[in-house]
Amino acid sequence: MQSKSKRPDRRRFLKRLGMLTGAGALLALGARSTTHADADANSAQAKRGQGYRLTAHIRSYYEKAGL
Repeated sequence: MQSKSKRPDRRRFLKRLGMLTGAGALLALGARSTTHADADANSAQAKRGQGYRLTAHIRSYYEKAGL
């Protein structure tokens, strides 16, 4: 049987371990949700910028280049 003097140290250790595990899980979830939000914003910007547009300055370049 363990002596009573070691029990408070062990309990304190286990409490801290549980708190650190919970904090780590919360940080991981927060980082994950931020990553998803950034990915959604990037994909929305990519959709808006898709496609080739023949603008006036590009038309001018093609005319000067003889293309």
